[in-house]
Amino acid sequence: MKKFGSLLGLMLFLAACSPEITYESDPGVDMKQYTTFEICPDDLLVLGDENPVYDNESNRKLIADRIRQELMAKGMKEQNGSSELFVNFDIQVTDKVQWTSSCTPNEENRYWEQCEIKEMNFEEGTLSIRFTDLAKNQVVWQGSASAAMVKRKVAVEKIIDEAVGEILRHFRE
Repeated sequence: MKKFGSLLGLMLFLAACSPEITYESDPGVDMKQYTTFEICPDDLLVLGDENPVYDNESNRKLIADRIRQELMAKGMKEQNGSSELFVNFDIQVTDKVQWTSSCTPNEENRYWEQCEIKEMNFEEGTLSIRFTDLAKNQVVWQGSASAAMVKRKVAVEKIIDEAVGEILRHFRE
């Protein structure tokens, strides 16, 4: 499978972090052969309450709507119950820790006069989208966006819009 990385767009990021967009497809499958899709209705359900800021019913609906919009713009038709492709998506949020240091050198002896090490806690979020060929029962394309997220109120619609758009940019090319 082909794997591609580093494009722009997903949530809000810490200044030093860049989002990573990856996608891969089955090299033996022409994605343009598919004309119909169905979004998994179960993916609209929130199964836990670990990260309600990011993983909630409203955000899941926004993601599904944006996927639908992107696929229809690419000439596909939503056809529930008898589609060629089944679309799944996942939201994963993981707590992470990064250690940073800031050191001040002593000009005279060229050694670190003072060095401060800080622990920085943040969350890393990943949005994954998968397409399964229902006739073959096989995943034929998948993409994801991962990045560090800042805990604050943001324009969620814009974040989701950009993330889904970047993930699906190369779908059916």
